[in-house]
Formats: sequence, C-alpha cells, structure tokens
Amino acid sequence: MVGWNWRDMADFALEHGLDYPQRVDHRSGNDTFLYQGAFWIADSEGNVKAKYCSQNVVALRDGKIITSFPKSSSLPAGVC
Repeated sequence: MVGWNWRDMADFALEHGLDYPQRVDHRSGNDTFLYQGAFWIADSEGNVKAKYCSQNVVALRDGKIITSFPKSSSLPAGVC
C-alpha cells in the first residue's frame, strides 16, 4: 500500500471490513449490521505506524452500505 492516496485506503478498509470482518453485530434499534475489521498502516520498511478498525454499517433490509469510517485502535493484532 505504499504510495496509496486516501481514497485507495478508504476503499481497501471498506472492502476488507466487509469481506473479512473480525466482528459482526446486529443492531436491532435501527435494523443494521455493524461489520468491523482491523487494518494497519505501515511505512515502506514495514513498521506499523497506526492501527485502525474499519466500521461498516449495512442495512439489514436491502444490504446497502449506510456508512463506513475508520476508528483508531490500540487493541492487539487480530482484535477489533
């Protein structure tokens, strides 16, 4: 991902969070699912500079994505 712009990173985080979620919660109050998937930003030498958890909200009724955003994470690898 070296040299990616913010849009490339946003697309990756969204797709990764939906394709390989670490956690999925049904939110009955608004009939949505929250898909969460961790990802890390590293420099060109592979040193992790930031950890994030992709938050992806999807409507149960029609499967449309309502919103997607990153959330900073200090959790260990594999946990979102």
